[in-house]
Amino acid sequence: MFCRNDVSVENVAIPQRFEHVEVVCIDIKVKGSIYRVIGYYRPPGFSTVDYEYVQDSIRCFQHLCSTPHTVVIMGDFNIPLVDWDLYSGPDTLMYSAFLHFINNYGLHQYVNKPTRGDKILDIVLSSSASLVNDMQVTAPFSINDHNSVVFNVNGNEEDENMSSGNLNAFYDYARANKDGLRSFFANVKWDNIFQYCFTVDACCEAFYDIFHHAVKLYVPTCHRSGTYSKLKGVKYPRYVKKLMAKKTFLWRKWKALRVPSDYESYRMVAKECHQAVRKYHATVETNLIRKNNIGSFYNYVNRKLGTKSAVASSVKKSDGSLTSDDNEKAEIFNTFFGGVFTDDNGEEPPILPRVEGATHLENILFTPSAVQRTLQNLKPTSSVGPDQIPNVLLKSLALELSHPLCHIFDMSFKCQQLPQVWKHAFVTPVFKTGTTCEANNYRPISLTSTCCRVMERIINKQLLDYLLKHSLITKEQHGFIQRKSVCGNLLESLCDWTVNLESRLITDVVYIDFKKAFDSVSHTKLLLKLQTYGIRGDLLGWITSFMSSRTQSVKIFDALSSVIAVSSGVIQGSVLGPILFLLYVNDIVDIFSGLSVSCKLYADDVKLYSSYSVNMTSQDLSVAIDRLLLWSSQWQLKIANEKCLVLRISNHRCINSCFHPTYSINGQFLNTVSEVRDLGVIVDSSLKFDKHISLIVRKAQQRAGLILKCFCSRDKDLLMKAFCTYVRPLLEYSTPVWSPHYQYLIFKIENVQRAYTKRLAGMNNLNYLERLKALGISSLERRRLERDLILCYNLLHGICEIHLPFKLGVSVTRGNSCKLVKTSCNSNAAKYFYTNRVVLAWNSLSDTVVTASSVNAFRKQLNNVNLDKFLIVG
Repeated sequence: MFCRNDVSVENVAIPQRFEHVEVVCIDIKVKGSIYRVIGYYRPPGFSTVDYEYVQDSIRCFQHLCSTPHTVVIMGDFNIPLVDWDLYSGPDTLMYSAFLHFINNYGLHQYVNKPTRGDKILDIVLSSSASLVNDMQVTAPFSINDHNSVVFNVNGNEEDENMSSGNLNAFYDYARANKDGLRSFFANVKWDNIFQYCFTVDACCEAFYDIFHHAVKLYVPTCHRSGTYSKLKGVKYPRYVKKLMAKKTFLWRKWKALRVPSDYESYRMVAKECHQAVRKYHATVETNLIRKNNIGSFYNYVNRKLGTKSAVASSVKKSDGSLTSDDNEKAEIFNTFFGGVFTDDNGEEPPILPRVEGATHLENILFTPSAVQRTLQNLKPTSSVGPDQIPNVLLKSLALELSHPLCHIFDMSFKCQQLPQVWKHAFVTPVFKTGTTCEANNYRPISLTSTCCRVMERIINKQLLDYLLKHSLITKEQHGFIQRKSVCGNLLESLCDWTVNLESRLITDVVYIDFKKAFDSVSHTKLLLKLQTYGIRGDLLGWITSFMSSRTQSVKIFDALSSVIAVSSGVIQGSVLGPILFLLYVNDIVDIFSGLSVSCKLYADDVKLYSSYSVNMTSQDLSVAIDRLLLWSSQWQLKIANEKCLVLRISNHRCINSCFHPTYSINGQFLNTVSEVRDLGVIVDSSLKFDKHISLIVRKAQQRAGLILKCFCSRDKDLLMKAFCTYVRPLLEYSTPVWSPHYQYLIFKIENVQRAYTKRLAGMNNLNYLERLKALGISSLERRRLERDLILCYNLLHGICEIHLPFKLGVSVTRGNSCKLVKTSCNSNAAKYFYTNRVVLAWNSLSDTVVTASSVNAFRKQLNNVNLDKFLIVG
């Protein structure tokens, strides 16, 4: 392993028991961060001796990975049969051992192209999901027959700025004098102030002046500086630092004088310091769990690992070179995000009214009580937009600020004008997937003025109530709508597909992807569509002002790009943006009338599907695609041809026995795939979910490993809360859609919780069921069954809108009064689909349970029901 002379490197000794393993390890210190780099080679082939070598290699890795620093393992592993998208491979000793280690330690593999022939033999593993940047597989080095793997590393610029002693002042809203602020605003004579304000901007400016003056008086100011503890980059509070300094002083004193009493004093202070540190970390981790925010979780984990989770340290410029300057990066992202805007072509496509003349919405009622309720429901975040006002203060001062804000909202609405500060947004690039140095792999999230978002919430609620009351949103749309969900979208689709599969029909599903859909909405055409829904008067005028003359700038740390005009799109990060987009695409379903084609929508995700028998081909789906192309052209929403896919669902006996149609968009044939990610769930051509389960198990094992590695507390209750908050949701996302019936898949999911609970303090000597009882939790299998039953309760009582063909049985004296009929099926896909799978368990419930007065009452009664006969794990 070669390193440059100007890089600080420390060799890490390999224990003697692993001297036969071909491994080398160093610690590299760069910009205040330490990276542990491990080089490894495993000879090709596999035998009993090779397996012992693999086991010793893994033990060596485990020893070297026991560090708080970011770990990078790279080398020739000679495991070519691994599917690195799903982190799964052959069920052999060697592959299972390596993959078990990689999954348990939460390692990410970055090499996605063959390194020798058509196989990936050389891999790069890291404990950070965002460490590697600009990964390339290039020509072999020298006479080697393996390709070279070249990559950059995202440095931690925040640590560099801290270590250089940069000072940045900020308000510590958590320590604000809330009583002082309440008293201050309670004594403000708002009527006297607003009587001299004749425009919305003047009212808003007066409010902001008083608010910011109060903040200066009652909110303390802090400074970011380089006063971080050397231990894992943690910034401890003052009382802990004092104990640490006292401990260091007593240690030096004892070393110098060797007085026994000094050593006893040192031991007492060291013990006190240790307890204070543990208490501090336990408090931080408890607050993190209560926050239940996955972004905060990964920020905490990345700080522990010394890695960066925001924008990459280097971003490509237009000429292909890399820049690490924050100001240049902000301009690059600003140029890219501004380049996707759509200029309206001036055409007005024909569109029919969707309501009668008497049905309309033109006024929104603003009252102090409505404003106060909205403020009280805000999330207490401290982030600020262009108006420099955080949610946490608005929430705390809901009563005192409801009257002045109500006046500003009412004036803004009636004048059909917004304050100029409300029309500006700070845009944050959020990484999606791919190479972190490419601006194209980020999406923009706009941080707008907090007060504007409060007003949007009030308008959005009344607008949504109006649309739902008059059934103006198509039932095929499942995004951003009450009583609709991802699960409903998938269940309705899968229900149709399983029926077709049972009838030996072939189903072609076309997934349509719009290019930058939210950013491409034409403002002129959106306002035209709003009028067809009966939106007019002051409301239409206010939305017109809300959409027009907007500006944005990209913010990366303290760097702010130049300001550019926003000429199209609904604002991602605003409250009204989602519902405005739904109204823009709401009429897509109408264009398929007269065709035997079904359409399902989730925001901008569109899927079209149609079925046909082995003796015929369907042309309706091709016609539907042509109609969608015409619609997208008229309304200026471009389709990303390269991202559109076709999934062909059929049993294997007839998949090759007939001619299958092909589909194209603008002359480009769509790729037919055997599996596709549909709203976060991997669906394959046989409607099996083994690959989806492998993927979520992998992710859950990664996250569980991060918790055990990065959380300082060993308290089993806290660690179990962390598991339930951050790991279990991965394993329970849309479970009614894919809940398995095969025993090996049930155990595969359960093993995540089984392995995690075994590593908790005091749990090692108990079996799995005893651990569950001691921790007061249920098995994952039981939780999936309970979720099935809860969804069934919601469906039968009309609490959620999912259209499934449940058949109610004849009322009998035994059992409950809402019994369901189980359908006889031939295929496993239909036999174990949700509507059949849930029947036996539902019918076993008593009438008292199924007729519970509410969902919460049903949940509580369900906890007391014995469901063991329907479970394998227990």
